[in-house]
Amino acid sequence: MSAASGRKWCFVPKCENTSTRMAGKIFLPVPRQIPARRQWAKMARREDANAITSTAPWFCCEDHFDTDTETGESARAQEQDILAADAASQSSTSEDVGTQVEVENCDASTQSIERPLFSVHTQTDHSMYGSRDSDDGMEHGNHDSDDSYQPDDDSDEDTFDDVGSINIANLERMRGLCRKDPKSYMGLNEEGFLMLEFVATKVKGVCGGQSRLTVFDACCLVMVKLKQDRPFQLIADDFGISRSYACRLWRGVLPQISGHMQAFVFWPKRRDIYRNIPLAFKARFSRVTCIIDCLEIEIEKPSVALKQSKTYSSYKSCNTVKYLVSIVPSGMFNFVSGGYGGRTSDIQILQDSGFMDCLEPGMVVMADRGFKSIEPLLRAKACYLIRPDSVGSADIPEAHRVLFSKQVASLRVHVERAIRRIREFAMVKPHAVVECVVVPCLNRVLKTVCGFVNLQHDLTKV
Repeated sequence: MSAASGRKWCFVPKCENTSTRMAGKIFLPVPRQIPARRQWAKMARREDANAITSTAPWFCCEDHFDTDTETGESARAQEQDILAADAASQSSTSEDVGTQVEVENCDASTQSIERPLFSVHTQTDHSMYGSRDSDDGMEHGNHDSDDSYQPDDDSDEDTFDDVGSINIANLERMRGLCRKDPKSYMGLNEEGFLMLEFVATKVKGVCGGQSRLTVFDACCLVMVKLKQDRPFQLIADDFGISRSYACRLWRGVLPQISGHMQAFVFWPKRRDIYRNIPLAFKARFSRVTCIIDCLEIEIEKPSVALKQSKTYSSYKSCNTVKYLVSIVPSGMFNFVSGGYGGRTSDIQILQDSGFMDCLEPGMVVMADRGFKSIEPLLRAKACYLIRPDSVGSADIPEAHRVLFSKQVASLRVHVERAIRRIREFAMVKPHAVVECVVVPCLNRVLKTVCGFVNLQHDLTKV
């Protein structure tokens, strides 16, 4: 987006005002001289203020100025004065600091603005990303580029029309492939594909106007991204659209698909769990209601040292986001937590994710031997823990305890099989190395994937 196109954006973090969306607003140009521009950036609370070297046209909307002492006419006059001063400075070799306008505290002025997709938010000291009360989940606030607050292209951010720029041949080819082999391209079986068609009828606010892309095409684009995790540029080429249009569709459609699919991740009634318990559990562990485990997804190394520390996993030896998942004995996912930094302990996630609130007195939880510290928590809820015995170097276990541990391990492995179904989607593989700008979407991604996995056949025979 450039000033020559007639469209302007606000350079203040979290502010999404553009001259296209807010036609009546005044956008004052930011001085192009580096010292003055950096001073403006500091007052706007930009993290990259001291590293700014760009002289591209930047603007600041009137929301961040003291308009009580200025009228609209004087502000517009001031805008013209600054534009004239910038034009004069381009032909001069002097290092004039330029005109400076006092900016209000941008943190306060943007509190009423709708939160953008990637914003700064942490749940607790132990939770690096995500929140049990928010579907937005993990959020990232690091901006490494001078142009990080600019919209993707020259069009309106909220517009999903791309008339005249769609390659119809590529689009028709991708439509045919997704319908012919949805398992390979989107990770969906027959039931999942039918569900996606139904969800597409509920998606609102995308592919309007004269766009030749249908809502179902947009849903297919999201699922192809989840399954293959290729760059948006390559996926956009497959669908015959621009990269920025593909990004806007992802941002607009994924939350709606996730909102519908997370309804398939639910906690069944206890009598329904016992009625459908697999044959392998009936002999010795017929009262087991759920099997829990944690999974980790590798992400890009954050540029902020604190975030590096909170997301570093000593188990995986890389920066990860960690989730707690639970399945019923038949293999259906009945709980998915929000995302936490890789250094967060299992017991902390168990306490903070809301899993304990789902338990009822008398329930039996099966887990790996690494969850031995959660037994007091379960006992306080009148629940029971079944896990393999811990093995010490100096201990010689008794024969019956070894047999018991083998029996538990042979049944607990079903949660690993269920997680393997999740890992069929490349975006949530162990070493997916998710980009920092996509990390805020991981909560919705995992809930969507688990919802579609629950539509597959049971893991074990009843």
